[in-house]
Amino acid sequence: MAAIAKAHKDLPAYLRERRIFDQGNGFNTATFGIARTLVRLAAENEKPNAQRLPEFTESRRASLELALYSPAPIHDDFEKLKLADSLGFMVELLGADNPLVKQILNGKSPEVRAGELIDGTKLKDVAFRRELAAGGSKAIAASTDPMIVLARLIDPKAREMRTRYENEVTGVERANYGKIARARFETEGTKLYPDATFTLRLSYGAVKGYMENGKKVAPFTTLGGSV
Repeated sequence: MAAIAKAHKDLPAYLRERRIFDQGNGFNTATFGIARTLVRLAAENEKPNAQRLPEFTESRRASLELALYSPAPIHDDFEKLKLADSLGFMVELLGADNPLVKQILNGKSPEVRAGELIDGTKLKDVAFRRELAAGGSKAIAASTDPMIVLARLIDPKAREMRTRYENEVTGVERANYGKIARARFETEGTKLYPDATFTLRLSYGAVKGYMENGKKVAPFTTLGGSV
């Protein structure tokens, strides 16, 4: 429990940067999600499958590509509003003097910068996405598409935040919750209810009907009758 408590005590020190860069809350637009996927796909493809981020492993490739090459329409006006609002949130959370925030905004207001990014990107074109993906790391490194440039800029910080959270919080929780569960089972045995692991649950006692207006009602009733 002490290890879990420490993990959560240290979390506020980097929680804001994690929200903005790792979770992407500062870049609320479909084209940024596409850009991040392309940037990371190029990098992860160069690693052995077992060392890749889980969402880029071969077992998930089909679903990743289905989303990446979706022809769903992207509406510029809506994307500009969302991105401007999230860039403003980034400034509010991290401060205008944050070095990475300064690089992202490039001396512009969130509204102006959002307009530049959305108007300048070609990622709305599925064929362009396929071309970048096929070109691998060289194509990504050489790209001047503003959304790709943005994704490249923040990816080191985003990965840093993700790794730190996984090592210091989820990894610690996973290891220690297992120890706690084992210790409780050793002391309390079958008195414990099972953990919420989607396994079958059995309750004690029979399931019975009940009386209503002088009539017995079955324990489970559907539109088509009792079950």
